[in-house]
Amino acid sequence: MSTQTESDGPNQQHWLVMRPPEVTQSLPHEYRWEFTRRHPYYLRFWEAAHRHHQQQSLDPEQRAKDEIASLILASIGVESSLCPPDPRLGPEAIGQRELGRAWESGAVAPATFRALGCMLFAALPPAQRSQLGRLLIESSEFDLKTPQMVGLLQRFMDIKDPVWDSFPASAPVISINLQMPQRAIGEAVENLVRQWKEEHGIAEHRRRDDKLEEYLLAWDLREGWHDGGYDGIREQLFKQIAEQTMSPISTAISRYQKAFYYVWGFDFSAELWIRLMGPAKLSRFSAGVTQGLSRRRRWRSPNLRPVAASVVQPRTNETEGSDFLNSAGVTSAELATVDLALDIETLLDRGKSDNEIIAELELEPQHDQELLDELRRRHELR
Repeated sequence: MSTQTESDGPNQQHWLVMRPPEVTQSLPHEYRWEFTRRHPYYLRFWEAAHRHHQQQSLDPEQRAKDEIASLILASIGVESSLCPPDPRLGPEAIGQRELGRAWESGAVAPATFRALGCMLFAALPPAQRSQLGRLLIESSEFDLKTPQMVGLLQRFMDIKDPVWDSFPASAPVISINLQMPQRAIGEAVENLVRQWKEEHGIAEHRRRDDKLEEYLLAWDLREGWHDGGYDGIREQLFKQIAEQTMSPISTAISRYQKAFYYVWGFDFSAELWIRLMGPAKLSRFSAGVTQGLSRRRRWRSPNLRPVAASVVQPRTNETEGSDFLNSAGVTSAELATVDLALDIETLLDRGKSDNEIIAELELEPQHDQELLDELRRRHELR
């Protein structure tokens, strides 16, 4: 789960990759679940997050671990109020709010007070959050139509701060006058949406919902998805997938990469695959990496190709360190395996032989050869 970026120093690493919310919001609600339940973070942490919602542990360490699992799921778009269902279940496992199901066809949604509160948390600067919080606390002592409440509302309206007259950029909210004709409401909303899309540089596009099942099939065949988990024995080459789906290899690859985008929120790259799928697919090599730790004098090749900074979310002290993932049950050996796999993939991409890679990275063949073989297999047959 780690990598360097061009702006990072050699010891700075990004451990978690958060899925941008606009990726899931662009999908119909049932496919939001389909792509989310295939996410390795979901498979890794859903049970702990489920436990956190159902019955919190009396053990402080376990309770903290389960809470971290919920935070990690939130980073890929799982509603914080959701008790995560078993990934073996279909879309019927998801309720009305989870993964944004309340969004009609993924386009509009009634704004609940919870949603409005989340929007205020996300969009308001600290000073304005404090300002509003004080007024809300003060208002809790009065009924709505009392002079005191009227006075508080007037104080709020009199605040001379342009922030309060701006619009939330991430999810604009519209106040609808239901007394107006439906056609007039529709035209007004259409004009506002067109204006906002132009202001934010969001291009209009046609959603291809009819292709999503094809994307999932290509993903499942390539990665060996079956019955709520990944089975390496079921993995297929793109040549096999093309034959099974009666399509060109280029189409099979394109469909897989589209699925990768919806699962992860970023375009496919071999480096990103290692960071994201590595803990699930390469964990069986962790023991060998651990045994070789004391023998390997350096971890990273001095001239590794970095992953572009644009594919990595901003680093935060609370959630990006290895201690955070260790607390969630991710071992140092797993992180080290991913780190080493990134180095190996870079050298494979440069056409290095096994002997050259072993020499350059100072590997121990008895510990690392199996990992090298697996990465070469995926590299040459992807």
